[in-house]
Amino acid sequence: MSAKSNLPPEINTVVVSGKVVTRKGLSRTSIGAWLLKFTLKNRLTLPGETSDQTREKTAIVSVQAWGERARMLDRQLKKGSFVIVEGRLSSISYEDRRKVIHHRMELTASNVQILDAPD
Repeated sequence: MSAKSNLPPEINTVVVSGKVVTRKGLSRTSIGAWLLKFTLKNRLTLPGETSDQTREKTAIVSVQAWGERARMLDRQLKKGSFVIVEGRLSSISYEDRRKVIHHRMELTASNVQILDAPD
C-alpha cells in the first residue's frame, strides 16, 4: 500500500477545437514511430469595451499525433477540416542560431474527432 500524498492529482488533459490550417505529411522518426503534425486555428469571440461590442482573438495550436492514430489521421485529415482534439499539453523550448530562446506549446493528441469535411 502506498502512502497518501497531500498534493493535488496531476491532470494534464486539454480539449481544443478548431480548423486545420497547416498539415505536414506523415513521417517516421529515427526509432520508426509514425508522426503527423498539424496546426489548428481557434477563434474566440470576447466581450468588447461596451456591452454591444465584441472582439475576436485567434489562437494557433500545434498538434502532433503518434502511431496508428497518426496513420489514420493521415488518410482522413485535410486542411480546412474542423476538429476537436483531446490530449496532453507540453511546453517546448529551443535556441535558434542567433542564441535566442523560443518557447511554444504543443498538444499531443490522444483523441481526434473530425467533425466536417474540408472547405
